[in-house]
Parts: sequence; structure tokens; C-alpha cells
Amino acid sequence: MPSRAMPRCLIAISFSLLAACGGQDTLTHEELVSKANQICAEPVAQAKAIVSDPPDPTSGLDEQWVQELSDAAPLILTAAQGLAGLDPPPEDEETYADLVASYETLADTMGNAAAAAEAGDAALVGQQISSALVALEAADAAAVELGIEECGRAG
Repeated sequence: MPSRAMPRCLIAISFSLLAACGGQDTLTHEELVSKANQICAEPVAQAKAIVSDPPDPTSGLDEQWVQELSDAAPLILTAAQGLAGLDPPPEDEETYADLVASYETLADTMGNAAAAAEAGDAALVGQQISSALVALEAADAAAVELGIEECGRAG
């Protein structure tokens, strides 16, 4: 039994230390923009390239495009999670929540499109890419309003 008590003790100490440190501080608008731009730069560029020029579902799926989609989907998820971890200033909370929700939807649809592409379901890929475009446009609108260029399509 002593061997089990030690890990529980360490876990309890770890949680106590985390609690003592408190949550993440609220960012200023400038800090939010800077951090969000860092999070979005690479994944958004990949998502834009993939959803803006998908293959014609009636002619089959291009292998290279399917691989790019499969590679981009986890990056979009990581970006969505990174954005969700930032604490915006009160004046940006509502618009920033829209941005995060759009990225979460984009991550889901890109993941669904990747799974459908790997299964060879071109029709479902088309539907998911259409949904991804809608999410990307919503993210773009929120990003433009917040001044977070890399998280929008214009970045």
C-alpha cells in the first residue's frame, strides 16, 4: 500500500500548486491579438488552401489533397484548443467566443472531411468542406472585428 500512497500524494500536491497559481490572467486586447495570431498562422493557411480548392467530388478525390486534408485536420483542432485556452478582455469576450466556436466547428468539419476522404466518400467530403467554408467565413468575420489577421481568411 505505501507505493500507492505516494503517487496520490504527488497528484494532490500538483493540484494544490496549480490551484495556488490561479487561472490564466485575462489578456489585454493587444496580447489577445498577438497570441491568437501566433496560434492561427499555420493552420489557417492550410485550411484556406484545402477548402478553397477542393477536388470535384464527381471525379474522385485527389490523393495529395486527401493527404493535405488529413494533415491539416489535427492542426485545426490544435488551433481551436489553443484559442479556447486564451482569456480575452471583457470587451472582446462575445466576439472572441464566436471566433473560438467557429474554429471548433472548423476542426470538427475538417476532421469529418478527412475521415470521409480516407473512406472514399466524395459526397460527404463535399458536404463537410461546404460546412468548413461556412465556419471559416464565420471565423473570418470575428477575426476581422477583433483585428486578429492570422485567424481570418485575409491573414
